[in-house]
Amino acid sequence: MAVTLIAASIGDICASFSIEIDETSPDMIGVGLVAMGSSTVPALSDPRSTMNNMASQSSDFNISSFNASKTGQPKYKQTAKPNKNNTTASSDCIIAALIEGRGQDKGVIGICCMDIRFPEMTLSEFFDSSSYTKLKTRLAILDPVEIVVPESSDKNNHMRILADVVKSAMPSVTLTTIQKRFFNDRLGIDVINKLGAPECCNVDTSVVKKYYCMSAAFALIKYIEYVQNLTYENGTMRITYEAIDDCCLIDVHSWANLDLINVKSSHHSDKTLFSVLNKCVTVGGTRLLRSCLLQPSGDVQRIEERLDVVAEFVKNQVFHDRVRNLLANLSDLQFLISLCVGKSQNIVESREESMKSIRSKITQMIALKKVLVVVMALGNVLSTAKSAWIVKHRNRLFDKRLAQITELIDEKLDSSVLLRKSNNSGGMKDATLFAIRPGQHVVIDLSRKAYTELLDDVHAMAAEEQVRIPGITLTYAFTRGYYFSLTCKDPLTMQLPEKCIHIIRNRASVTFTTRDLIKYNDRLIQAESEILFKSNIFVDQIVASIRALLPALHLVIEFMTHLDMMTALGAYSTIAGCVRPVIDSEMIVRNGRHPLLEDHEIVPNDTYIVPESRFLVITGPNMAGKSTYMKQVCLIQILAQLGCFVPADFASFVPMERIFSRIGHNDDLTKNLSAFAVEMSEMAIILPHANERSLIVIDELARSTSTEEGLSICYAMCEHLIKSNAFVMFATHFLDLAWLELNFSTVQNLHFEVQTITRPDGSETIKPSHRLHKGMYKGPLYGFELAELTTFPPSVIEDARKLAETFRANVVLKQLEHGDPTITRQKELVYVARRIMRLNDLTTDENHEKIGKLLVELRQRLQEHRLL
Repeated sequence: MAVTLIAASIGDICASFSIEIDETSPDMIGVGLVAMGSSTVPALSDPRSTMNNMASQSSDFNISSFNASKTGQPKYKQTAKPNKNNTTASSDCIIAALIEGRGQDKGVIGICCMDIRFPEMTLSEFFDSSSYTKLKTRLAILDPVEIVVPESSDKNNHMRILADVVKSAMPSVTLTTIQKRFFNDRLGIDVINKLGAPECCNVDTSVVKKYYCMSAAFALIKYIEYVQNLTYENGTMRITYEAIDDCCLIDVHSWANLDLINVKSSHHSDKTLFSVLNKCVTVGGTRLLRSCLLQPSGDVQRIEERLDVVAEFVKNQVFHDRVRNLLANLSDLQFLISLCVGKSQNIVESREESMKSIRSKITQMIALKKVLVVVMALGNVLSTAKSAWIVKHRNRLFDKRLAQITELIDEKLDSSVLLRKSNNSGGMKDATLFAIRPGQHVVIDLSRKAYTELLDDVHAMAAEEQVRIPGITLTYAFTRGYYFSLTCKDPLTMQLPEKCIHIIRNRASVTFTTRDLIKYNDRLIQAESEILFKSNIFVDQIVASIRALLPALHLVIEFMTHLDMMTALGAYSTIAGCVRPVIDSEMIVRNGRHPLLEDHEIVPNDTYIVPESRFLVITGPNMAGKSTYMKQVCLIQILAQLGCFVPADFASFVPMERIFSRIGHNDDLTKNLSAFAVEMSEMAIILPHANERSLIVIDELARSTSTEEGLSICYAMCEHLIKSNAFVMFATHFLDLAWLELNFSTVQNLHFEVQTITRPDGSETIKPSHRLHKGMYKGPLYGFELAELTTFPPSVIEDARKLAETFRANVVLKQLEHGDPTITRQKELVYVARRIMRLNDLTTDENHEKIGKLLVELRQRLQEHRLL
């Protein structure tokens, strides 16, 4: 009945509209069903011929230099959406192209990267050292799946060295070499000017002069277009230049040492600072949070703007929750508009893949309409915000072009489809088939009518079968179409009529079909093809109309992404005890806590690092808290520069340019390095780059060699770091290093005390208090407490203890004899003077008496040290 209707309907349409039918099509999709005066569906051709045409059109390309698929299919799939809880960026299919200068420009690195799923290109150019520290860090942040570099030759042998560095730093990444002529800065400038949307690009004349990132941009664009078989529309892409000079650089080793993220090669705990902060509800917000966490901002204005937004979220929790709830309803905006930026050139060989691609386009248009509805609601909520950053950028949500996009979609798409909610495959399929508004095209309307009647026939037949076989249900799946399912206790012994075919016996059910149902499925697929291929014409019209309005969407994406990240920071900052940090020239933290140990019972500690006292030597027993304390200070510093509140009662910090850490003393078998070699290789990176804007954490240095060599190396490196004016925390068991305080006024000694506890049997043991105190460690020799737990003879331990105490007394006497009392006097005067200056800044009418008592205590301290 339905088949007759289809034939009659199509015949009438052909007669009235002069439509030509391609009867030679084996798939009977109806590609030839093209009404006169309407757009046509492009004919399917051999994918290999398309690739050959691409190669012939661009004579510069050498096909053998690319690892493109010979079937014409894209090298990387673009349908799978990344997981917003993922700590890596590799799931985003990022491809990067890089090149290094030569001659006078040797060390200048140009990088261009792009996620093939999203219409955004990022450029950067910087000068790197011979160890390529910045390059390794930059690539680790991007985490690309493939890196494109120019092939090496006798003239550019330096590129072979660069390729070796990339391979050693990222062994799991595909490294592709292409001909050097593709790295053309002139053509790169032309490509950026053509593809970039000027309104949402920051590429100005100063960036255009960075020739190496320009040349990398041209190579990357042409490579992606080739391996993905697509082209990008002019004026639709967002191109940004990122200057790493405005960021705080954290080396890759410190990511694992400080528990920032889960590094693949590390065996640290799964709990990281990223996992604690990641309350983002969008994929873009998660990506931005990861990038900003590994590369915190050094721009004071940007930090203050983020802190203002976070402070407003903390103050108004209802406002914060409303914003988060609306953001949670957003789809991945960048993925949605990628349909409007890229024009696919890949050839689909099967009808099923063609229909799947069209369904995806329709679904994305529907999702874009939903996003625009949420954007309007979010704009109304943010209209009451007071923070400067939101006030400055919220006008993007009220852009008139967004309303135009909504009108374009509403003109062609049926808004009632948005209200249909169905979790089964059949409902999802119907949403795409009925998305185009009725009356747009007569073929679509008639095909839908035929499709609906076919569905009625299928359900009528299913009702008849349910009478013959009680308990069966009609089920739909994209891969099988309609089929019958029967739930039973013993599927293996279940007897079915002879007409049942394609029987699949599962654990608790049996699925099967019949020849009549297969015929209905074939007719339904034919009707679906007619609907989808005609619907594709209208979707393409919508996409073409939206392209001119894409800058508005790019600006909304940027705003939403940053807003989502700041709502995540606001969610963390609501923790009791978090305060807004103050930007200052001193690092002062009162009752600071470790951000990863908030759910544990921890002992808060203070931090005081100022330019006049910037080198901390921390001593104390094992398990006293030295490593935890130093990590805590670094994480608080990173949180502050990220624009987040910090777990403390008060915090002021200095914006840093670099954060280094050297923690642990394990060897590296993969690189054939001993523990001492690993320490020296890490310090070789720290020493040349240490300056007054660096925060350096060193935990146990040179313990894997002899005592004489270890002390000598530590003294030499400490003196170098002191002269560099860097902020340094140096934890050590070499108590001799504490006497640096007598020779350098900037050295400050701190230690973790231990408590002596008497056991019931009369013996004594030590217990760490995890409380930080001023001065060098002078407590009991803690190593012998551990030795007593072993099976050593008591006489051996007792003799060793006596010798150790004798050595300690001799060292103290020797250091006191050679100490400079002038430096000690100066250090104490500087300490008291800075305390008086801080008290003067904090003096108010309310705390006048308390300030007076503190001044009396400082006066008593001066008298005790005979300074008055």
